[in-house]
Amino acid sequence: MILISPFGTALRPAILLAAGLLAALLSPTQASATETRDNRTYKMLLAGEDAIAIALRNHRKAGLAGVANRLGRIVDEASARKKRGIKASDCDLAAMALANLSLLAEKSLETRSDLKSAFQESAKTEVSQFAADMRGCEKHLGLPSTRREPLKKLLGKI
Repeated sequence: MILISPFGTALRPAILLAAGLLAALLSPTQASATETRDNRTYKMLLAGEDAIAIALRNHRKAGLAGVANRLGRIVDEASARKKRGIKASDCDLAAMALANLSLLAEKSLETRSDLKSAFQESAKTEVSQFAADMRGCEKHLGLPSTRREPLKKLLGKI
């Protein structure tokens, strides 16, 4: 980049410094990018949690598979960040737990054998893990924690 200044080369370092500072101020920081991603993930988690509750209430496994598919991108991105040495956030961990929960609940709905109780127990464990990760996610985002008992109750009814 060639800078032409009416003052010659005397002000070139100052101009470059000012341009660098301006670029740094205008570009989003890593922390704000992470917080934005976590906010987006949190909204998807709430929608996924509602979708799972509706699917379990109506005994519809199609709704459960949809939750896992929507959360799959978040889980894949979190796994890629983990491979690069970046710690997964609580929101990412909650997405993983909710995706696992939806798959286990789907298996529980479609299974009519002795495996059904094993799937239900694993799903209840995932609900507990999801609730713990969501508390961490909500704390990170500065939101009040909410109770997650309805999913446990609904799992007991399938």
